[in-house]
Amino acid sequence: MAKPISDQSSDIAGLKTRHVFMDTCEYEKYNFNVVHPTLTNLRQIADARVIQIHTTDITKNEIVRHVNAKVLEYIHHQNLRIERSKKWIDQFPTKFKQEILIDKNELLKEWLSQLDLIWLWSIDHGIESVNIAELFNSYFEKKPPFDDDDSKEFPDAAWVMMLENWCKKNDSLMYMITSDKAAGRAVSQSECLILVNNTEELLEEYNKIKNEKGVGLIKGYLNSANVIEKIKDEFNNNWKTIETDYWGEARDGKIDSMIAESVDAIYQTTVISIGNEIAECVMDVAVVLSVVIDYQEDVDDPEMEYSIRTYRDARTEYHTERVRFLVRIDTASGRVDGVEILSQFLVIS
Repeated sequence: MAKPISDQSSDIAGLKTRHVFMDTCEYEKYNFNVVHPTLTNLRQIADARVIQIHTTDITKNEIVRHVNAKVLEYIHHQNLRIERSKKWIDQFPTKFKQEILIDKNELLKEWLSQLDLIWLWSIDHGIESVNIAELFNSYFEKKPPFDDDDSKEFPDAAWVMMLENWCKKNDSLMYMITSDKAAGRAVSQSECLILVNNTEELLEEYNKIKNEKGVGLIKGYLNSANVIEKIKDEFNNNWKTIETDYWGEARDGKIDSMIAESVDAIYQTTVISIGNEIAECVMDVAVVLSVVIDYQEDVDDPEMEYSIRTYRDARTEYHTERVRFLVRIDTASGRVDGVEILSQFLVIS
């Protein structure tokens, strides 16, 4: 049975998993303001792919409802102020008066677009992954979060169930950030969900790794030829999982294939966790790629005096691009235990 992160004893320094979910109440605590320092810090390590944010359609719908209510409340207060100052406002030209008015839909759209920043690389989970029969069985058997009298916590029960199912399917753990007591009790029943009371607690856990003595040793391992070869193999085997775009000079160029020839530089390494057996790290590296480009070429047709014949051709170009990887290191031997591409989009330019 899971316990709050602060109560768990573990031999792992740093984060026990990259996967993180935030309940609606956590966003509400920061007034749905993604530029709040705490959410900014979280967003920065999410953008760096150190953590993987998860969200659900239930959570997003709840947030839209809350934000919509706040927008209506704000507009109501603004309209009261305008009404009180109507005589003063009437002195201005019609055009200026129109600029004072607030468009509810535009304000809501702008607010939600800011929230999209924190969900930029999120994994979204839909209600279709929930077993409805299992959900109602939990309700009738009064399992958390339905264990209180008259409890009807169906949204909380649904997102806990869908995220737990994902963890089981992917053999993974996930941090669940929520201060909701009923949801917390449901999370605590799971073997693969880790309860975190607030975002600050998660960030504190992440920052602990920076002071670990083993960080320097692990970073030393990351410079080995073994790591470089594994990175090249991972890219060559799985580059098609990345969304790619060609911005080079070849006319109407399209990427046909890519091969990682070498690693030119290591920009940044971030150690996420160090355990007794495995350390997890995020690496930003400059990969030298040989890229076969399918492109359009026009040539004069010798058989006709003024015509141009257009056809497709292919050529190989060499590009150095920044790619991000998750690397697992065997702490005893320093050898690579596994590599995974974290980059989701790559522009060849």
